[in-house]
Amino acid sequence: MLVHFNVPYFNGGFIGVDVFFVISGFLISALIHQDMQNSRFSFADFYNRRIKRLAPATILAVIATTIAFGLILLPEDFTRYIRSARDVFLFKSNVHFAKETSDYFSAEADAIPLLHTWSLAVEWQFYFIFPALFYCVVRFLSGSFLAIFGALSLAMGYSLYASYWQGEVYYHTSARAFEFLVGTGVFLLAQKRTVRLPSFVVPFSIAGLIVIATQIDGTWQYPGVPAVLVSLFTAAILYSGQSNKFLTSSVMGWIGKHSYSAYLWHWPLVVFFYHQGETHNPFMIPMLFVLTFALSFLSYRFVENPIRRSKMKLGTSLLILVVLPVFGGVAAYYFARKNDGWPQRLGEVEGRAYQQIAKYEDPMRKVCHVFTGTNLEQCAFGETKNPKGSLLLLGDSHGLHIKRFVEVLAKDASLKAYTQTESECLMLVGDYQSKMPGRAARCSKRTAELYHLIDGGQFDYVVLSERWRGYSLPRDEGESAVEAYQEALTESIERVINAGSQPVIIKPVAEGNGTNFTLCFYNNIAALDVCDIDHQESNRLLKGIYEMMDLVAEQYPSVIFIDPQTVQCSAGVCKTHEDGIPWYQDTHHIYDYTAQKLAKDYLAEFNNPLR
Repeated sequence: MLVHFNVPYFNGGFIGVDVFFVISGFLISALIHQDMQNSRFSFADFYNRRIKRLAPATILAVIATTIAFGLILLPEDFTRYIRSARDVFLFKSNVHFAKETSDYFSAEADAIPLLHTWSLAVEWQFYFIFPALFYCVVRFLSGSFLAIFGALSLAMGYSLYASYWQGEVYYHTSARAFEFLVGTGVFLLAQKRTVRLPSFVVPFSIAGLIVIATQIDGTWQYPGVPAVLVSLFTAAILYSGQSNKFLTSSVMGWIGKHSYSAYLWHWPLVVFFYHQGETHNPFMIPMLFVLTFALSFLSYRFVENPIRRSKMKLGTSLLILVVLPVFGGVAAYYFARKNDGWPQRLGEVEGRAYQQIAKYEDPMRKVCHVFTGTNLEQCAFGETKNPKGSLLLLGDSHGLHIKRFVEVLAKDASLKAYTQTESECLMLVGDYQSKMPGRAARCSKRTAELYHLIDGGQFDYVVLSERWRGYSLPRDEGESAVEAYQEALTESIERVINAGSQPVIIKPVAEGNGTNFTLCFYNNIAALDVCDIDHQESNRLLKGIYEMMDLVAEQYPSVIFIDPQTVQCSAGVCKTHEDGIPWYQDTHHIYDYTAQKLAKDYLAEFNNPLR
């Protein structure tokens, strides 16, 4: 909650998930072991208790979240939301979000109402497998710690390997399995009580968790080593914590009872206020805490407890708490897709704006954004019948959002163009991306393949469009970091020139200081000018990028620079809307409609640089 509420210094607060997984492994092992000792364990009873414990509050939170966000989400976003709700009920939201987001810490993740349920899906997936394995260990191996330790070692080894050499595994159950097994190992050790830890271990471990939570952030490879340390600190607390007065206090007990509900409610609240543009309100943090625990108390008192204590049998629980929600989620997603997310929910002005934007959406978004391989024909656009030349567009999500702009210019110049883009992928040669953990592994190999394709000399133009500011390392990391970025750009330009192609760089559209311009538009329909960008502020934010491009222009005078801001900005103001239509998707991405309009305005005012 501290990290999600943007409490200062707790950028690594996401380790709370790992603490929870260790606790879960400990508790589930204890429940199964106790029932087996008393000769009353049954898998039917185990799963019935888990369903009655977890499903009711989940269903309530998802229904409430659906109602709240049904009032504000754009049709496409609402359809995407309904799909995520369906996958929550199907116990696979971690798989869903692994595909939907570039990573857990990406900017788009802040606007996803059910993102937090990925960890609930991981817990359920653990429940599907673990009870049978633990039962066999206790039943046939007398609760052998050696068997658990062996499984733990393998799972931990895999998690470390996957974290550093396999790419993005943040959402993967396989990368988190060792944490549950750490909890199981602690439980088995606690049964023997052969080791007594010193009294300072618990406060030391709590301090260790706080240090990790305040020293790491989303740029770290995770789970990795930090998750191992978190698990070990949590294990030490579980082993000796019952003697700690702070942990056994009534306040901590109350928080513990309501923690599951708090987990379910807190993130949708954060995202709801984010969509209202209230993220910078100084009263947000205390208000979020109050609202979260108020909803948690009500949920625990009137939903969780009564159903948990009810005498429903497994068949009834499965029907009411699993089958019906799954059926409802699948049906809701089907009708949301069929009805284009029900744009009529938003009102007349908002609905008209959405329909105009949707009319211009590029169908290639779903086909060509994420590398498509060396066969580029499915991603061809521009003049495809009788071309006088060829063009290749490379970039990240800014390459995607500027594609319609390039298409207008390519068609006017009779060029057959191709596009290859990937979110958060800096398509420059060299190893600069390795300085940004999490990005390099995903796109470095493919970027190298594309530049090898460029080396063949088949493209007259190679266009680079990136969110250039998104990859610039801060100057406090040293001038060498800034120079390394510039070196990667100049090396790439030289590679293009040596291949006989003309390099083209698309400069960025105007940026504000963190304002979500789509939300601003829909929240200020009556006074949209408040959403426009101060051109001077945008130039300040992009100053480092402009300086780098000026140096590139001096070194390589043949490079063509195209600046959309020349038609977006005038008289000190950069437009974010026109004629009741929003231009931006979020803080820095423009719509396909916007890109096409800017291109037409550009051709009306300037000569086509691609002719």
